[in-house]
Amino acid sequence: MPREIRRFREAASVSDLHLRSVLAVPLSVRETWSGRSTWTIVCAKGVFDDQAQAMVIDFAEQGAIAIENARLLAELRRRENQVQALNRRLEQELRVQEQTLQGFARS
Repeated sequence: MPREIRRFREAASVSDLHLRSVLAVPLSVRETWSGRSTWTIVCAKGVFDDQAQAMVIDFAEQGAIAIENARLLAELRRRENQVQALNRRLEQELRVQEQTLQGFARS
C-alpha cells in the first residue's frame, strides 16, 4: 500500500468518519508546487466520478493561484521595503556628499 494511502487510512478523521474514498489534489501553479509544503484539497465520502474529480481539480487550481498570488504580493512588498530603505540610505549619503562639496566650495 502506498505511503500516501496509509497516511490517510491511519488518520483519525478518515477512520472515524468511515470514509470510503478520499481524493487529494496537489495545489500547483504552472506545474510548480505552491509553497514550501505540500498543499492539498481533500474531498471525502463517496466514490468520485469524473465530474467531481474535475471540479476538485479546478478548485485546487484556483486555490493554488490565490496562494501563489499572495506569496508574490508578500515578496513584492518585501522588495519594495528594501528599495525604500536603500533610497533612504542613498539620500543620506547624497546629503553628506553635498555638504562635503559645499565645504570645498567655501574654502
